[in-house]
Amino acid sequence: MPESAMWDRIGAVSGILFAVLVVISLQVSLGTGETTAPTDVAGIVAIDYNQRSEDLRFGAFLMAASVFFLLWFLPFLRHRLERAQGGQGQGHGWMPSVAYGAGITAGAMLLIVATLGFAGSHVASFEGDWQVAKTLLVLRWDHLFVLAPPMAALVAATSVVSIRSGALPARLGWISLLLVFAPMFVAPELMTMLFLLWVIVVSVVLLYQTFSEDSGYLH
Repeated sequence: MPESAMWDRIGAVSGILFAVLVVISLQVSLGTGETTAPTDVAGIVAIDYNQRSEDLRFGAFLMAASVFFLLWFLPFLRHRLERAQGGQGQGHGWMPSVAYGAGITAGAMLLIVATLGFAGSHVASFEGDWQVAKTLLVLRWDHLFVLAPPMAALVAATSVVSIRSGALPARLGWISLLLVFAPMFVAPELMTMLFLLWVIVVSVVLLYQTFSEDSGYLH
């Protein structure tokens, strides 16, 4: 197996690990959902944070770890998109850069979410200043609306390149635009879950392509 094929597979698997870690992080941090809201009294929010401090810390750690794998997946994805277009500058040459930049932006925002999680796990040490807890909750409350644009841009750019150049199956590109891009501002929670599923599907397809190419190389 060529060394380049091994690294390609690492890049593809990194996308799967990213999505899986984000899902686990959200499950650990939120469980069945938020038990408090920004309209609640600050003391109630602080009590909830104190009770979930360990979960918040572990969830934040998993979220930060997921970004590590995202940073390995995105350059690999851009490489595959550029190669399908015939190299940089060919066709819609800037589209892979849109996908890459959108992914980096989403990763940076996920790190902010992780930071808020780490901060929330230390609410008990704020010595009765419970407004800090409520501030952290308010900052994180609508973060999915802010995450929606970069996630949608990543999906849209990848889908357009796939439809036009065959980097990924064109059918996957059309379905992605319909199921992931469409609910961007209408249902960001749904879009986030669909986005993570999309990353897994794209990673699996790319991983399959690397095995197919390696098989062709051996023959």
